[in-house]
Amino acid sequence: MREGRRRFFARAAAVTAGSAAAFALPKSARADKPVPFAAKLERTRILYVVIDRPADALPEDHAPNTRGLAVAASSYDPALQVTVVTVDELMGMDAQTLDATYKPLAIYGAGSFSEWFMYGIDADWRGKLDSYMRLIRSTTIPMLAVCGSHQLVAIAFNGFSAVAHMTAGPSPVRISEELSMPTPRGLWPNPRPGEEGTYPVIAASAAETDDLVRATTRAPWAASHHKDMVVDTSGFALIYQGDDGRAPATTAGDQVPLRCRVQAMRRLDPGRILYSTQFHPEMTRFDESTMTDGGFGKAWMASFLRLARSWWDARSPDVVGGQ
Repeated sequence: MREGRRRFFARAAAVTAGSAAAFALPKSARADKPVPFAAKLERTRILYVVIDRPADALPEDHAPNTRGLAVAASSYDPALQVTVVTVDELMGMDAQTLDATYKPLAIYGAGSFSEWFMYGIDADWRGKLDSYMRLIRSTTIPMLAVCGSHQLVAIAFNGFSAVAHMTAGPSPVRISEELSMPTPRGLWPNPRPGEEGTYPVIAASAAETDDLVRATTRAPWAASHHKDMVVDTSGFALIYQGDDGRAPATTAGDQVPLRCRVQAMRRLDPGRILYSTQFHPEMTRFDESTMTDGGFGKAWMASFLRLARSWWDARSPDVVGGQ
Protein backbone atom coordinates (compact mmCIF):
# COMPACT_ATOMS: atom_id res chain seq x y z
CA MET A 1 0.00 0.00 0.00
CA ARG A 2 2.48 2.61 1.07
CA GLU A 3 5.63 1.43 2.81
CA GLY A 4 6.41 -1.57 0.71
CA ARG A 5 10.06 -2.32 1.44
CA ARG A 6 10.20 -4.36 4.62
CA ARG A 7 13.93 -4.92 4.26
CA PHE A 8 14.44 -1.24 4.99
CA PHE A 9 12.47 -1.48 8.19
CA ALA A 10 14.37 -4.57 9.24
CA ARG A 11 17.66 -2.71 8.77
CA ALA A 12 16.39 0.45 10.40
CA ALA A 13 15.02 -1.50 13.36
CA ALA A 14 18.46 -3.01 13.86
CA VAL A 15 19.94 0.48 13.94
CA THR A 16 17.33 1.57 16.45
CA ALA A 17 18.80 0.62 19.84
CA GLY A 18 16.10 -1.15 21.80
CA SER A 19 12.41 -1.19 20.92
CA ALA A 20 11.51 0.62 24.14
CA ALA A 21 13.43 3.66 22.97
CA ALA A 22 11.05 3.92 20.03
CA PHE A 23 8.12 4.64 22.27
CA ALA A 24 9.41 7.07 24.92
CA LEU A 25 12.20 9.54 25.25
CA PRO A 26 15.19 8.68 27.46
CA LYS A 27 15.41 10.39 30.84
CA SER A 28 18.77 11.87 29.86
CA ALA A 29 17.02 13.91 27.19
CA ARG A 30 15.04 15.66 29.91
CA ALA A 31 17.90 16.49 32.25
CA ASP A 32 19.08 19.98 33.16
CA LYS A 33 16.35 21.80 31.24
CA PRO A 34 13.54 24.10 32.35
CA VAL A 35 10.06 22.66 32.73
CA PRO A 36 8.86 22.56 29.11
CA PHE A 37 5.53 23.76 27.83
CA ALA A 38 4.04 20.28 27.35
CA ALA A 39 4.57 19.41 31.01
CA LYS A 40 2.97 22.68 32.05
CA LEU A 41 -0.05 21.85 29.93
CA GLU A 42 -0.05 18.28 31.28
CA ARG A 43 -0.17 17.13 27.66
CA THR A 44 3.07 15.29 27.04
CA ARG A 45 1.83 12.65 24.61
CA ILE A 46 1.97 12.44 20.87
CA LEU A 47 -0.39 9.64 19.90
CA TYR A 48 1.13 7.57 17.10
CA VAL A 49 -1.91 5.83 15.59
CA VAL A 50 -1.23 2.55 13.75
CA ILE A 51 -3.91 1.79 11.14
CA ASP A 52 -2.61 -1.57 9.82
CA ARG A 53 -4.46 -4.85 9.96
CA PRO A 54 -2.67 -6.99 12.57
CA ALA A 55 -2.13 -9.62 9.86
CA ASP A 56 -0.05 -7.14 7.86
CA ALA A 57 2.00 -5.35 10.52
CA LEU A 58 2.38 -5.03 14.27
CA PRO A 59 3.24 -1.88 16.24
CA GLU A 60 6.86 -3.03 16.56
CA ASP A 61 7.16 -2.87 12.76
CA HIS A 62 6.86 0.89 13.20
CA ALA A 63 9.86 1.13 15.55
CA PRO A 64 12.09 3.13 13.13
CA ASN A 65 9.28 5.62 12.53
CA THR A 66 8.39 6.05 16.19
CA ARG A 67 12.06 6.51 17.02
CA GLY A 68 12.42 9.15 14.34
CA LEU A 69 9.30 10.89 15.61
CA ALA A 70 10.59 10.78 19.21
CA VAL A 71 13.92 12.33 18.19
CA ALA A 72 12.21 15.10 16.23
CA ALA A 73 9.77 15.79 19.07
CA SER A 74 12.55 15.76 21.68
CA SER A 75 14.48 18.40 19.78
CA TYR A 76 11.47 20.67 20.20
CA ASP A 77 10.37 19.69 23.71
CA PRO A 78 12.13 16.99 25.78
CA ALA A 79 8.98 16.32 27.80
CA LEU A 80 7.14 14.92 24.81
CA GLN A 81 6.68 11.16 24.57
CA VAL A 82 5.42 9.01 21.73
CA THR A 83 2.56 6.74 22.73
CA VAL A 84 1.66 4.06 20.20
CA VAL A 85 -2.01 3.11 19.88
CA THR A 86 -3.84 1.05 17.29
CA VAL A 87 -7.23 1.45 15.64
CA ASP A 88 -8.24 -1.60 17.67
CA GLU A 89 -7.68 0.35 20.90
CA LEU A 90 -9.55 3.39 19.57
CA MET A 91 -12.51 1.35 18.34
CA GLY A 92 -15.81 2.91 19.41
CA MET A 93 -14.26 5.99 21.05
CA ASP A 94 -15.77 9.39 20.43
CA ALA A 95 -13.70 12.56 20.44
CA GLN A 96 -14.36 13.35 24.09
CA THR A 97 -13.40 9.84 25.24
CA LEU A 98 -10.21 9.94 23.19
CA ASP A 99 -9.18 13.20 24.79
CA ALA A 100 -10.09 12.12 28.32
CA THR A 101 -8.25 8.80 27.93
CA TYR A 102 -4.95 10.07 26.53
CA LYS A 103 -4.93 13.90 26.86
CA PRO A 104 -2.58 14.17 23.87
CA LEU A 105 -0.83 17.28 22.67
CA ALA A 106 -1.24 15.98 19.12
CA ILE A 107 -2.19 12.97 17.04
CA TYR A 108 0.31 11.54 14.54
CA GLY A 109 -1.29 9.25 11.96
CA ALA A 110 1.17 6.53 10.89
CA GLY A 111 2.01 5.08 7.51
CA SER A 112 0.67 1.64 6.69
CA PHE A 113 1.59 -1.78 5.34
CA SER A 114 -2.02 -2.79 4.55
CA GLU A 115 -3.64 -2.57 1.11
CA TRP A 116 -6.83 -0.56 0.66
CA PHE A 117 -8.61 -3.36 -1.21
CA MET A 118 -8.75 -5.25 2.11
CA TYR A 119 -11.33 -2.68 3.26
CA GLY A 120 -13.78 -4.48 0.97
CA ILE A 121 -12.80 -7.95 2.22
CA ASP A 122 -11.96 -7.70 5.93
CA ALA A 123 -15.13 -6.61 7.75
CA ASP A 124 -13.35 -6.37 11.10
CA TRP A 125 -10.71 -3.96 9.78
CA ARG A 126 -13.37 -2.01 7.89
CA GLY A 127 -15.29 -1.43 11.12
CA LYS A 128 -12.16 -0.22 12.91
CA LEU A 129 -11.23 2.16 10.09
CA ASP A 130 -14.79 3.51 9.94
CA SER A 131 -14.68 4.19 13.69
CA TYR A 132 -11.29 5.90 13.41
CA MET A 133 -12.41 7.98 10.43
CA ARG A 134 -15.30 9.29 12.53
CA LEU A 135 -12.70 10.38 15.09
CA ILE A 136 -10.64 12.07 12.37
CA ARG A 137 -13.69 14.07 11.33
CA SER A 138 -14.82 14.97 14.83
CA THR A 139 -11.76 15.55 17.01
CA THR A 140 -10.19 18.99 17.25
CA ILE A 141 -6.91 17.72 18.73
CA PRO A 142 -4.09 18.94 16.43
CA MET A 143 -3.28 16.19 13.95
CA LEU A 144 -0.54 15.39 11.46
CA ALA A 145 -1.13 12.31 9.27
CA VAL A 146 1.55 10.78 7.05
CA CYS A 147 1.65 8.40 4.09
CA GLY A 148 -1.15 5.83 4.55
CA SER A 149 -2.86 8.00 7.16
CA HIS A 150 -2.57 10.99 4.81
CA GLN A 151 -4.60 8.94 2.34
CA LEU A 152 -7.01 7.86 5.09
CA VAL A 153 -7.65 11.52 5.97
CA ALA A 154 -8.61 12.16 2.34
CA ILE A 155 -10.85 9.09 2.41
CA ALA A 156 -12.47 10.17 5.69
CA PHE A 157 -13.65 13.44 4.15
CA ASN A 158 -13.99 12.60 0.44
CA GLY A 159 -14.40 8.83 0.14
CA PHE A 160 -12.32 6.18 -1.59
CA SER A 161 -12.49 8.04 -4.91
CA ALA A 162 -10.09 10.54 -3.32
CA VAL A 163 -7.21 8.01 -3.37
CA ALA A 164 -5.76 6.07 -6.30
CA HIS A 165 -3.11 3.54 -7.23
CA MET A 166 -0.20 5.15 -9.03
CA THR A 167 0.26 3.88 -12.60
CA ALA A 168 2.79 4.10 -15.42
CA GLY A 169 0.35 6.22 -17.44
CA PRO A 170 -1.49 9.50 -16.91
CA SER A 171 -4.65 7.91 -15.44
CA PRO A 172 -4.44 6.59 -11.85
CA VAL A 173 -6.81 3.81 -10.78
CA ARG A 174 -9.07 5.11 -8.02
CA ILE A 175 -9.55 2.83 -5.03
CA SER A 176 -13.34 3.25 -5.35
CA GLU A 177 -13.13 1.44 -8.70
CA GLU A 178 -11.34 -1.46 -7.07
CA LEU A 179 -13.82 -1.66 -4.19
CA SER A 180 -16.80 -1.59 -6.57
CA MET A 181 -15.76 -4.91 -8.13
CA PRO A 182 -17.64 -8.06 -7.01
CA THR A 183 -14.41 -9.24 -5.38
CA PRO A 184 -12.03 -6.33 -4.70
CA ARG A 185 -8.92 -6.85 -6.77
CA GLY A 186 -5.67 -6.61 -4.86
CA LEU A 187 -2.41 -5.14 -6.11
CA TRP A 188 -4.07 -3.52 -9.12
CA PRO A 189 -2.48 -2.48 -11.50
CA ASN A 190 0.46 -4.84 -11.98
CA PRO A 191 3.31 -3.97 -11.92
CA ARG A 192 2.78 -1.21 -9.38
CA PRO A 193 5.07 1.81 -9.68
CA GLY A 194 5.53 4.27 -6.86
CA GLU A 195 7.87 6.63 -5.07
CA GLU A 196 10.53 4.80 -3.09
CA GLY A 197 13.39 6.92 -1.74
CA THR A 198 14.21 10.60 -1.26
CA TYR A 199 12.30 13.06 -3.43
CA PRO A 200 12.21 16.78 -4.14
CA VAL A 201 8.97 18.57 -3.28
CA ILE A 202 8.05 22.21 -3.64
CA ALA A 203 5.54 24.50 -1.94
CA ALA A 204 2.38 25.14 -3.93
CA SER A 205 1.90 28.75 -5.01
CA ALA A 206 -1.25 29.06 -2.91
CA ALA A 207 0.64 28.00 0.24
CA GLU A 208 2.87 31.06 0.60
CA THR A 209 1.02 32.18 3.73
CA ASP A 210 0.75 28.75 5.34
CA ASP A 211 2.39 28.67 8.77
CA LEU A 212 4.29 25.43 8.16
CA VAL A 213 5.53 26.45 4.73
CA ARG A 214 6.75 29.81 6.02
CA ALA A 215 8.50 28.10 8.95
CA THR A 216 10.42 25.56 6.86
CA THR A 217 11.61 25.65 3.25
CA ARG A 218 9.83 25.96 -0.06
CA ALA A 219 11.85 23.34 -1.97
CA PRO A 220 12.96 20.56 0.39
CA TRP A 221 13.88 16.91 -0.04
CA ALA A 222 11.58 14.41 1.65
CA ALA A 223 11.51 10.66 2.28
CA SER A 224 8.72 8.70 0.57
CA HIS A 225 7.57 5.08 0.39
CA HIS A 226 4.21 4.68 -1.35
CA LYS A 227 2.39 3.35 -4.40
CA ASP A 228 -0.98 5.02 -3.80
CA MET A 229 -1.71 8.75 -3.72
CA VAL A 230 -4.36 11.36 -2.94
CA VAL A 231 -6.08 12.70 -6.06
CA ASP A 232 -8.92 14.76 -4.55
CA THR A 233 -8.14 17.63 -2.16
CA SER A 234 -11.71 18.96 -1.79
CA GLY A 235 -11.92 20.79 1.54
CA PHE A 236 -8.12 20.98 1.81
CA ALA A 237 -5.42 23.41 0.71
CA LEU A 238 -2.56 21.89 -1.29
CA ILE A 239 0.65 23.11 0.32
CA TYR A 240 3.44 20.88 -1.08
CA GLN A 241 3.54 19.11 -4.43
CA GLY A 242 5.97 16.95 -6.35
CA ASP A 243 8.82 18.89 -7.95
CA ASP A 244 9.28 17.75 -11.55
CA GLY A 245 12.23 20.07 -12.03
CA ARG A 246 14.61 18.00 -9.88
CA ALA A 247 15.43 14.30 -10.18
CA PRO A 248 14.74 12.05 -7.17
CA ALA A 249 17.66 10.53 -5.26
CA THR A 250 16.88 6.82 -5.53
CA THR A 251 18.09 3.65 -7.20
CA ALA A 252 14.77 1.75 -6.96
CA GLY A 253 13.64 0.32 -10.28
CA ASP A 254 9.88 0.66 -9.85
CA GLN A 255 9.66 4.44 -9.96
CA VAL A 256 6.47 6.05 -11.25
CA PRO A 257 7.15 8.19 -14.35
CA LEU A 258 4.67 10.88 -13.23
CA ARG A 259 5.29 12.34 -9.78
CA CYS A 260 2.66 12.29 -7.04
CA ARG A 261 1.19 15.80 -6.99
CA VAL A 262 -0.40 15.96 -3.51
CA GLN A 263 2.60 15.80 -1.17
CA ALA A 264 1.05 17.78 1.70
CA MET A 265 -2.30 19.40 2.44
CA ARG A 266 -4.11 21.28 5.21
CA ARG A 267 -7.78 21.00 6.20
CA LEU A 268 -9.66 24.22 5.45
CA ASP A 269 -11.27 24.55 8.87
CA PRO A 270 -10.38 27.56 11.06
CA GLY A 271 -11.23 25.58 14.18
CA ARG A 272 -8.69 22.82 13.51
CA ILE A 273 -5.02 22.12 12.91
CA LEU A 274 -5.08 19.14 10.54
CA TYR A 275 -2.15 18.58 8.21
CA SER A 276 -1.29 15.50 6.19
CA THR A 277 1.77 14.58 4.15
CA GLN A 278 2.51 11.85 1.63
CA PHE A 279 6.17 12.04 2.64
CA HIS A 280 7.61 10.95 6.00
CA PRO A 281 8.86 13.91 8.07
CA GLU A 282 9.79 11.50 10.88
CA MET A 283 12.35 9.65 8.75
CA THR A 284 15.44 10.85 6.88
CA ARG A 285 17.10 7.76 5.36
CA PHE A 286 15.87 4.94 3.17
CA ASP A 287 17.67 1.95 1.72
CA GLU A 288 17.23 3.20 -1.86
CA SER A 289 19.09 6.40 -1.05
CA THR A 290 21.93 7.56 1.17
CA MET A 291 20.67 11.12 0.94
CA THR A 292 19.13 12.86 3.95
CA ASP A 293 16.35 15.41 3.87
CA GLY A 294 18.68 18.19 5.06
CA GLY A 295 16.79 18.60 8.32
CA PHE A 296 13.45 19.36 6.66
CA GLY A 297 11.54 16.61 8.48
CA LYS A 298 12.70 17.72 11.91
CA ALA A 299 11.90 21.36 11.07
CA TRP A 300 8.46 20.34 9.81
CA MET A 301 7.76 18.47 13.05
CA ALA A 302 8.95 21.38 15.20
CA SER A 303 6.74 23.78 13.25
CA PHE A 304 3.73 21.52 13.58
CA LEU A 305 4.27 21.07 17.32
CA ARG A 306 4.64 24.82 17.69
CA LEU A 307 1.25 25.26 16.04
CA ALA A 308 -0.22 22.60 18.33
CA ARG A 309 1.19 24.42 21.34
CA SER A 310 -0.37 27.68 20.19
CA TRP A 311 -3.70 25.92 19.72
CA TRP A 312 -3.66 24.64 23.31
CA ASP A 313 -2.31 27.92 24.71
CA ALA A 314 -5.46 29.59 23.40
CA ARG A 315 -7.64 27.14 25.32
CA SER A 316 -8.07 25.79 28.81
CA PRO A 317 -5.58 22.95 29.54
CA ASP A 318 -8.52 20.60 30.24
CA VAL A 319 -10.41 21.42 27.06
CA VAL A 320 -12.20 18.46 25.53
CA GLY A 321 -10.71 17.67 22.15
CA GLY A 322 -13.89 17.34 20.10
CA GLN A 323 -16.41 19.40 18.23
